[in-house]
Amino acid sequence: MKRQIFLIMMMAVIYAWGCKNSNTKQEVVVPQKKHWVEITGKNKMIYVDSFPTNQLLQNDSSNVNAVTKFCCYKVEFIDNNAQAVSNGKKEEDSKYFLYDMYKDWKIVNNGDSIAPIHFQPLTKMSTEKNEGILVFEVNKDLNPDTLFFNDKNGVWGSHIIALGR
Repeated sequence: MKRQIFLIMMMAVIYAWGCKNSNTKQEVVVPQKKHWVEITGKNKMIYVDSFPTNQLLQNDSSNVNAVTKFCCYKVEFIDNNAQAVSNGKKEEDSKYFLYDMYKDWKIVNNGDSIAPIHFQPLTKMSTEKNEGILVFEVNKDLNPDTLFFNDKNGVWGSHIIALGR
């Protein structure tokens, strides 16, 4: 009889311990993504990453005589500014990002300043984050030297990014 009570007590202790451990919260640590270029300012961040061209554009390998190629860059703008909460400001920022932001980027290829030929916005995951893909058509034999960003509105500033390939 004592043996049965002891076994029941041991099972109860093991069950209670198992219930306690299953209720404890486990923190999941997501490693911070490293970007190719990170520009940070007061409550504002710009990230630039190289982007595989074949994920956005169809690869036309039949044209072996092509003199140009395409270079793609993913850009992210994050504005954590509490003042940007007003609907008018959010709408203005969204319109700038969708329709005008790509005009503020240039790439230098063999001494020529080249504007993007296409901008593909990506799905917006949060109100403070805008991201998209810039596509440039450059000389096939040369890699771009420098990426320029000059915000004509003056909110994000001017930046020169050495590509160093």
